Amino acid sequence: MSGPVDVPGLEQVLLRLSRMAADLPELAELDFNPVLARRESVVVVDARVRLRPARPVDPYLRRLR
Repeated sequence: MSGPVDVPGLEQVLLRLSRMAADLPELAELDFNPVLARRESVVVVDARVRLRPARPVDPYLRRLR
């Protein structure tokens, strides 16, 4: 059985993950396991990150953000 959790804290974890993925093109894979969401806090207990080599950026190629 679970109770209420820190929803704003969980939203922050997801927003920061999204920002990291947008800002770091080398990020190929990210695994948070487990994420403990409690009433007063959210904690990522373990994270595994896999990076790939950065591709050269073409300054004339437009990219949507």
